[in-house]
Amino acid sequence: SLYYPYEINPVPVQLSNPKTRDFEICRTSLIPCLLKVLQSNKHNPPPIKLFEVSDVVIQSSLAETGARNERRLAALIAGTSSGFETIHGLLNQIMWSLNLAADFEENVNKRVQRRYHLEEIDDAAMFPGRQAKVMVGDVCIGILGVLHPEVLEHFDMSFPASVLEITLEPFLEWLRE
Repeated sequence: SLYYPYEINPVPVQLSNPKTRDFEICRTSLIPCLLKVLQSNKHNPPPIKLFEVSDVVIQSSLAETGARNERRLAALIAGTSSGFETIHGLLNQIMWSLNLAADFEENVNKRVQRRYHLEEIDDAAMFPGRQAKVMVGDVCIGILGVLHPEVLEHFDMSFPASVLEITLEPFLEWLRE
């Protein structure tokens, strides 16, 4: 099986021949776009819930072009009740629908093929102690956490927000097994 783990804060891929300067650098995460959409919708009453499934571009020495596309899923929940528990609950639902169960869950049915767990990380964009990477075995497949107030300030947001982002590539491989 050849799939790639989720890269936390990957080096951006710069295009050598972009059509415009706006598209000079490929996106390496879906989270900044969700924050821009949140900023555009801040006049709406909370909670605001957003998601996106799309490709990002990651540097890869194995690819002929020096970069590869990776399909990801990202979600953002903003509002007064958008703490770590809320985004973790969403992750649990997503993982359950993809036939994974959390390590702490007991009495799971036969459709569960794998288990996942969280490990603490230290990402400056997220609130200390309220962030984690999502692990399936020893493979990191994503991150989740509460965004740091300074990040939210940059997007003119006055209420808390939590995010998650996972790579979908391993799931495609696991479905073939």
